[in-house]
Amino acid sequence: MSNARRVLVVIAMLMLAISLLIRVAMATSRVERWVAIPELAPPPVELAEPELADEPDPYAGWQTWCEPIEPAPCRTSKDCAAAPDGRAQRCVTPWWANRKIPAAERPKVCASPWPGRHEQKWRRARLDTIVAQLCRRPHCNPVELTAFVGVVASRESTWRPWKAHRLNGDLRANRTAWGRLASRYRGNPHYRDRNRWQGLGDKGQNAALYVFLSDPMAPPEILCREVESTDTYLARARIAVSKQADLGLRPTWATVHAALATGDIRPKASAVDRFRPQARKAGIDPDRRVTTRSFGERLGADVASRRLAAEILRARVDARLGSRFVVGG
Repeated sequence: MSNARRVLVVIAMLMLAISLLIRVAMATSRVERWVAIPELAPPPVELAEPELADEPDPYAGWQTWCEPIEPAPCRTSKDCAAAPDGRAQRCVTPWWANRKIPAAERPKVCASPWPGRHEQKWRRARLDTIVAQLCRRPHCNPVELTAFVGVVASRESTWRPWKAHRLNGDLRANRTAWGRLASRYRGNPHYRDRNRWQGLGDKGQNAALYVFLSDPMAPPEILCREVESTDTYLARARIAVSKQADLGLRPTWATVHAALATGDIRPKASAVDRFRPQARKAGIDPDRRVTTRSFGERLGADVASRRLAAEILRARVDARLGSRFVVGG
């Protein structure tokens, strides 16, 4: 074999060897590489949401605070059960009965008797304690302020905090106020029971005008509670003082009383004059100038604090004078 041919054979063998080496290298590079995938955390255990107990109604028992809107009919007092708050009731001829009908044929209803002299004195003492708490700062005279509020309670209801006022004038004023202020009570659970939003309590307060001053979510019957009715009445009096002063008027006991009684911040002279003899009899100078401080301060700055303060003050009054009037007590 010639040398040239030998060289070609060697080169061919080398090329074959290189080709085999390349194939081996490529085969070894195809080894699968496993990637370790971390295990996923187990799904969280879904815990059942705890059942939340319903919050207690802060105004539970409101059904017992005022006399019923529709008194129960009766023939004799034996037909009358005790009032929801335990007061005894009698069978009486209501003021609205037609006097042209013979007395024996007139309708009768169950009603609580008017407080006698001793009960009125007891209720006046309760008002003294309430006003003393609201009238603690300078320029507020608790004796004079109690006399002012007492005149209203005596004239409007003869000291009956449970009173529902049904005179035609009261009903017209209630409808007017509700039409103007009903939006303040959206969300109130008692909103739709329109007939209950009337004049209530010993001061004859229009529910639409006064309830939101205590709590927009409260039942209107809250005005049959002495503490809240007094607090809201004095709050409305301070508003009247400020409005009269802004209008350039001179606020006095008589003008403020007339504004609250008529709903007119510029009361007529006749409305102012009607209060003067009542005020003088109670020892008040009806024409003495007053300020917002003359009518004390709020029970609290917000609903929660007012509610708590009212309960504390009510407990204090009850502890001192009892929660119910006891004859001969």
